[in-house]
Amino acid sequence: MKKTALYLVLLLAACGQFTLDENIAKQKVGELLELIRTHQYEKTKDYYSDALNESEPVEARKKKFEEIEAVSGPVVSMELIGSSKQQLDERSIIVVKYNVKCQNTTLIESFVVALDEGKYKVEKHDITNK
Repeated sequence: MKKTALYLVLLLAACGQFTLDENIAKQKVGELLELIRTHQYEKTKDYYSDALNESEPVEARKKKFEEIEAVSGPVVSMELIGSSKQQLDERSIIVVKYNVKCQNTTLIESFVVALDEGKYKVEKHDITNK
């Protein structure tokens, strides 16, 4: 019985080490949005997961952001509209959403943030027109 209790305590302690902090996730997303707003696209790769960087290299991402800005206009303001912890494939993730007001339109940007080799990384970044 004592061994079972000890294993349970160790398991709970180990799980607690990997609990995601919403404030850190929101901070990382805010930093990423500022890099995009100021056209520092090369630095954005440090905020995206390895898998996302492989599927969409920096040059492709730069082209996408430039095309979006050509239509929507420059960013006027950014407002956090929410964040929530969720489970995805037995992993904890945090979804962070921003209203990004541009000169010509308002965009809703959604980010899925998870731990990638112990660091907070964006695994998914969706941009939709409001």
